[in-house]
Amino acid sequence: GDSIRVTVAALTLLAGGGMAVRALVQQMTVEPGFRARDLTTFSIPIPRSRMTAPEQADSFYGALLGRIASLPGVASASVSTGMPVRGGNFRRQFEIASDRVPDPSSRPWTGVNIVSPSYHWTFGIEINRGRTFADTDRDHSARVAIVNEAFASQFLPGRDPLGHRIVMSPFAFAAPQPPAPVEWEIVGVQANASNAGPGRPPQPEVAIPFAQNAWPRVIVAVR
Repeated sequence: GDSIRVTVAALTLLAGGGMAVRALVQQMTVEPGFRARDLTTFSIPIPRSRMTAPEQADSFYGALLGRIASLPGVASASVSTGMPVRGGNFRRQFEIASDRVPDPSSRPWTGVNIVSPSYHWTFGIEINRGRTFADTDRDHSARVAIVNEAFASQFLPGRDPLGHRIVMSPFAFAAPQPPAPVEWEIVGVQANASNAGPGRPPQPEVAIPFAQNAWPRVIVAVR
C-alpha cells in the first residue's frame, strides 16, 4: 500500500543523502562522534493532514522501518527528529527533579531529539553508560531518556546521571501550549556527537523514545 510506495520513493534519495552526510563530516575539524561511512539520511514530506495523532506517526514509521530493514544490504534503519551535525529540531526548558528551580524563567534549556530504538546503532553513537532504548519503551511504560556527555557534565557534574529524572514537557501535535511537565528517567549516557554545526563544541542534548512522543516529521537514517 502507501508504505510500500513511500519506501520505494524514499530509497531513490539514498545516494544523494549519503553524499550530503559525508560532505558535512568532511567540513568538520573535530571528531564528529558518529560513523558517517555507509550512512544515508533523508526525510519524507508527509502532509500535515495525513497524521493528526501520535499513534498514527508511531504506526506509520514503525511499518516503514520494518520494510527498510528487510531490504538486502540494509543493516539498520532509524527515525529521529534530529541528527548529528545538524542537531535536534527541538529545545525545551527543564529541571532535574532533585534540583528544582522555583522560577520557571530561570530553568535551563536543552536540545531534545526524539529517536527510535535503533537510532544510536544506526548512527554509530556510543552509549558510554547505561543502556540504549528498547522496543519495550512505549507510551504506556515509564518515560525514559538518554543524555549526552555535555548534558551530564553541565547539569549533573560529579554525579552519576543514571537514575536522575528530568522534568520536562513532552511535545504535542498542534498544541497551543506545551503539555504539563512529566518526569523522564535517565537510563543512558551517550558519547558527544557533533550537534551544533561543523567546528562547534557539542551542546547538551536529551534523547527520548519515539514511541513515547511520536512526531510526524522525521529524518530517516539507513546503514
